[in-house]
Amino acid sequence: MNDTPIDLGFVGRRGLIGTWRTETSLVDPGPATTVPALLRALDGWQPQTILLTHIHFDHAAATGELIERWPQTEVVVHAAGARHMIDPSRLWASAKRVFGDELEQRFGSMRPVPAANIRALEGGERVAGLLAAATPGHAKHHLAFLDESSGRAYVGDVCGVALAGGPVLPPTPPPDIDLELWRRSLGLIAAWEPRELALTHFGAIADAAAHLDAVAASLEQHERLARANDDEGYASTVRGLLAPRCDAEAIADYDLLVPLLQNARGLARARAAADGD
Repeated sequence: MNDTPIDLGFVGRRGLIGTWRTETSLVDPGPATTVPALLRALDGWQPQTILLTHIHFDHAAATGELIERWPQTEVVVHAAGARHMIDPSRLWASAKRVFGDELEQRFGSMRPVPAANIRALEGGERVAGLLAAATPGHAKHHLAFLDESSGRAYVGDVCGVALAGGPVLPPTPPPDIDLELWRRSLGLIAAWEPRELALTHFGAIADAAAHLDAVAASLEQHERLARANDDEGYASTVRGLLAPRCDAEAIADYDLLVPLLQNARGLARARAAADGD
């Protein structure tokens, strides 16, 4: 078990996106643009399994290209996301409308994964020596994985984004944000009593309990901020809250991984759904 993730050097920056390697698996191989960096770090090692916490491009876009290289590798994904890995065209077209040309510049192309390579989970299964759990909130198809022998939990985005020296921010883009489900997912992970949280963005968190509390508090804070501001006002307020702990470059890194205008729109959509609008 590696103590640190493989830093993929996303957009030429360190400490933004990391892929975790277990004894037999990779967790969240990242965007397609960073496949060369991942392969260099693996130095010929091939996983038996790719575990996807969810199918967002910064976590999963590399998968199809990697399976072309590793046709015997199994891809584990939540059942609600499996069809988009087999045929990513609708997912890609939807994101293209939001991000335009930046989508491919940042994430590369998302190639399909053969259905024969897919193992779809609902949560509660054991796979590659890990316990899988459905952890919706950030995405309805989100999974987390617990290594019971080490106490490490691989948590994707349900435990937020915490860059070096900065606070934890919840990524809340449309369309799947459900804050009540998110809180339940945090409770499920807390019940595991993990010794460590393995974040994609970024690194290992030793004080798991304190971090989970911080994520829950951040969700409440951002829900309040989104209610009190329009989208631009929300984004400006969050940048102001980051400023005491982050320089301009670090704030830009947060805004890259947690696009604040998208965060505001996801929170507004979640609020409307909760209110029955």
